[in-house]
Amino acid sequence: MERVRDIGADEATIDDARVAVAREVLRDEIRVAKARKGKRRRRLGIGIGAGALVATGLSVAVVAVNIVGPPPEEISPADYAAAAEVLEDASTAILNTADPDLEPGQYLRIEEVVEQIFTDGGEQPGSIDRAAVTTSDTTVWYLPEDRRGDDWIKDDSALPEVTGVYGPDGAEFRDAFMAEDRGHSSTIVAFPGGTSGIPGEPSSFEPFRDDYDEMPREPTALIDWILDYVERTSPHIDLDEIPEDEVDELSEKLVSKTLTDALWLELPPADVRASMLAALAELRVYTLAERDEGTATLTLTLGPNVPDSTFTISTETGAILSVTNERPPGEEIAPEIPDLRITFSRSIVDSAPDPTE
Repeated sequence: MERVRDIGADEATIDDARVAVAREVLRDEIRVAKARKGKRRRRLGIGIGAGALVATGLSVAVVAVNIVGPPPEEISPADYAAAAEVLEDASTAILNTADPDLEPGQYLRIEEVVEQIFTDGGEQPGSIDRAAVTTSDTTVWYLPEDRRGDDWIKDDSALPEVTGVYGPDGAEFRDAFMAEDRGHSSTIVAFPGGTSGIPGEPSSFEPFRDDYDEMPREPTALIDWILDYVERTSPHIDLDEIPEDEVDELSEKLVSKTLTDALWLELPPADVRASMLAALAELRVYTLAERDEGTATLTLTLGPNVPDSTFTISTETGAILSVTNERPPGEEIAPEIPDLRITFSRSIVDSAPDPTE
């Protein structure tokens, strides 16, 4: 967590209050992982819901950098409007697309492919790296027709693969990297009713599962509901040393990340997912990076010296297809390779593998 002091350390805006905020977000993320039109002038208890099933640090990295990084470059209203149009189209598409209709004994199969890059350099952007490897790690979830009553199955048995080697010392680094014990579980685990089973703190892998009936469907009301939710469920911290307008922007981006994380796996009911996308459109924090036939990629820009966060969405179904955390500027080894990318695919199957534990 001391790294939060080093991100943007040359900027005058870094102070102890910002470091404290970043620490609280990181602590809240770790805890969970273990188990616009108008600006809003309100104190926000800092925290964010982690992506429920994805065992990565993507949200942690994005939010921590956002809090302590330099201010973003000027972005035109048209850039935000283009992304809002995509989100509104995707919201409408969800309401016109039937949710998967599972029969007893069938499962919704969700495959996550996590691609990452590891270098031999230090942790700061622009370190003198001479080697790197990219890896691909696949996890498959099987969700039953009765998500509250039956077991969810997590298949983590596939070993990660090294997919690329870079730099003059790449081969040597690859051999050392593959020899390390990185704690891969190689198991197939059953989670009764989709809960973590952590002693004393069981929690659902499905964000907001107990709140769907309560959540507003109108976008502005949903934004306020999410703000209140974060205040109720996250640690509170004194933000008096941070200017009021920065608290507003931080609040909007935290709410946006909370909504986006809840959408990754398409678990909420269709009307809830549609309202979440409509709320993201209203917040106007994403810009449009690229739009093809049937898909679009949206970007959350954090500043000139920090990496962007992006996600690709189907404008025909409203499903999020992938999320990406780009690498910081100044990286010397394979700078075009993202720091992290998670790709999702979904299908209906008639059976799930037997748990090994």
